[in-house]
Amino acid sequence: MLTKNMCCTASVDSKSNISLHYLQKLDTAKELVVFIQGLGGTAYKVVKTKNSKCKAANKNQCSNIIYSAFCNQLLNLFPNSNIALLEYPVDLLFYRNKEAESFKQVLANCKIALAHACRIEYNSLIFIGHCLGGFIATNCLPTLLLDYENKKIPKPISKIKNCAITVFLLDAPYDVESDKISNWFQGLMTLLQLSEADFHNNAIEWRVLLDEYKNTNETQFYSVLASEPSWVSDLMPTADLAPEQVFYVNQNHDQLLKMSQVKPYSEVIMVIEKHLNKTGVST
Repeated sequence: MLTKNMCCTASVDSKSNISLHYLQKLDTAKELVVFIQGLGGTAYKVVKTKNSKCKAANKNQCSNIIYSAFCNQLLNLFPNSNIALLEYPVDLLFYRNKEAESFKQVLANCKIALAHACRIEYNSLIFIGHCLGGFIATNCLPTLLLDYENKKIPKPISKIKNCAITVFLLDAPYDVESDKISNWFQGLMTLLQLSEADFHNNAIEWRVLLDEYKNTNETQFYSVLASEPSWVSDLMPTADLAPEQVFYVNQNHDQLLKMSQVKPYSEVIMVIEKHLNKTGVST
C-alpha cells in the first residue's frame, strides 16, 4: 500500500534480503498463492497466532492492519494451498539510504526468490500484486514465463508451463506518460531510481507475455481497480486487458484491500473468489 502520508520510523538495513514468507505451507499443496504488497507497512512481518489467524506486527500503522486482515481472508479462501508473502523492502527509508541496494537490484532479487519457489511442481500458481507489488509482478513474471536466456535466474519454466497461472493486479501502475506524471509520483520514481524508459520497457515485456499466453485457457490476467480516481489512474493500470478482465471495487486506492463495512471480507477477495471458482470467504 502506498500512501502520500506514510509514517516511516523503523530502522532499515542496506540489504534487501528478498525471500518468500510462508503464511501456510503444506506438504500436499498443489497450488501456490503469492501476495506482493505495495510500499508502506510491514505485511511480511504478519505473524500467525495459535488459532492460525494473522495479526499485524505493528498495529500503529493502518496499512498493517488492512494487510493482516487481507492475509486472513487469503487463508480462508485457500485452505489447501501454500500461501506466501514476497518479502522486499517496503519502507521508504530503505531507498533513502545511499548504501542500500537499488530498487532495480531488489527487482532482480525478487525474480530469483520467485524462481526458486516455482521450482516445486504445482498445478496452479496465483500471483496477487497490490500497487507497487503489482508493478513488481509485471516485472518479474515475464522473466519466469518467457523463453529467453538469463543465466542469473534459475529457470523453472518447464514446470511453470504445465501450471494454471492466474495474475491479479490490484490498482497497480503499468506504464507512464510524461504529461500524466504527478510531482508526487515523479518524486517516488526519483527515490526508486526508475525512469520513464524503465516503465516503458517493463510494459513492452509485459505485453509480450500477454501475447504469448492470450490463447491459453489455463492462464488468466485480471486488473482490479479502486472506483475512486487516484495517482494510479493515469498510469494505465488497465492497458492491454479486455473489458472483461478489468473490475472496479467501491473503495479508494489506500483502502482497496479493506473489508467491506457490511461484510467481513473485502470486495477484492470477492473478485478473486469468483474468478477462481473458490468458496470459503463470502459463503
